[in-house]
Amino acid sequence: MVLSSVPGWSPITTTVKIGLNVGQAVVDSFNSLSYDETLGPRDDVFIQALELAFYTSIATDEGRPLLPRFVLTQSEATVNWPVDCRFSPVVPIGTVADLSKLSPLITRDHSALWLSGDEQGNLQCNGVIDCSDAGTFRFGRLAEIPVWGPDHGGSVDRKIFPDIKVVAPGWLRIDLEVAEFEYRNGSLSSKRSYLKVPGCQAAFMSLERWFRTELLKNSLLPSVEAHVLQINDVTTFSGIRALWSEVLRTLINRRHGATIIVLPEMKDGSVWPLDHGFRPHGISFRERILAVDMASVCNDRTEALNNLVWRWSAKKRQLFSTVETVAAFGNLDGCVVLDHHLNVVSFGTKLSANRELLPLVDYHDRARSLEDGMQSLGTRNNSACRFCQSVPGAVAFVISQDGDLRVYVSNEQEAYAFDRLSA
Repeated sequence: MVLSSVPGWSPITTTVKIGLNVGQAVVDSFNSLSYDETLGPRDDVFIQALELAFYTSIATDEGRPLLPRFVLTQSEATVNWPVDCRFSPVVPIGTVADLSKLSPLITRDHSALWLSGDEQGNLQCNGVIDCSDAGTFRFGRLAEIPVWGPDHGGSVDRKIFPDIKVVAPGWLRIDLEVAEFEYRNGSLSSKRSYLKVPGCQAAFMSLERWFRTELLKNSLLPSVEAHVLQINDVTTFSGIRALWSEVLRTLINRRHGATIIVLPEMKDGSVWPLDHGFRPHGISFRERILAVDMASVCNDRTEALNNLVWRWSAKKRQLFSTVETVAAFGNLDGCVVLDHHLNVVSFGTKLSANRELLPLVDYHDRARSLEDGMQSLGTRNNSACRFCQSVPGAVAFVISQDGDLRVYVSNEQEAYAFDRLSA
């Protein structure tokens, strides 16, 4: 049962032919769900790339399946990921044979070919990029530098670049950030990003504003303050988004099942209905993010650049380690609890709901109750939902053993549930 509706958009589960039908269905769904984002490549280039990926997936190289992955950008001038290798001149991609030749370059999970369309709409490969979340965590001044260049002209590129991955023969996964699509066995299915859940949007925007204030407060170089103010809306929010998405994806891939609760800001006299399990000390995304930012600021004008980069890289590795640690906490029975600044409060925690419960309704159709839909779900989902119903402002992320992601949020009047989500 679909827990929540979205005006103008519904999860796709349909049988379509590869090529124009699949590509157009993906484009239409993306356009109905996106707000201020636009698809980077032209529609015809995207559809062409999707068709080429499918036919490459059913080809073989000396009996071995080809599993290419590529990111499709608007042009060869700009890409928001670190470039491992750039081709000069670019390599034309017009046939399955062309893509098959380059597919063996993708030897790591986070590597991808960098494709774009030329002015005539012909595909070309510009090189190999690192499209892991580690490459897009843009905390600290050093990490922000690659985002800016002559092609940006002082503005931020809000375009979405499709990440297309061949999972197995005839099985494609298309990540468009605001939604994820899969084409498998002749069927196209979709999940929208958890970041499009209204309660998550509000929580992450609040975090972004708070981190912007903290970053400026901790800046040691006055000359960078205007720079941070100008670009922090994108880089800090993007970094927090990538950070949290990596936590969720790690839990989804482990297929263990987990619940993460993000508490609202504590008010005077607030007592949460929690039975805290283990209370770790010093596991804090807040401290790690600020440490990365401070490590990127040169305190001494004579400090060697390599020392600055080394210190920044070390703090960044600690941030990635915190992602793994928090994901590991989710493997234990009970839930992981964080405060509204992403500091870990406890894990192995039992939830309760000892207060009057808020009504659970469809966010886009407030007259529709979701109580009946919750009855078909297990204890993990129902406990998280009831907690949000009893604690206004809480956000709960529930990952099932099958890898399904659901989010529960609430305000002072109502609670809402969202399913068929991607990280």
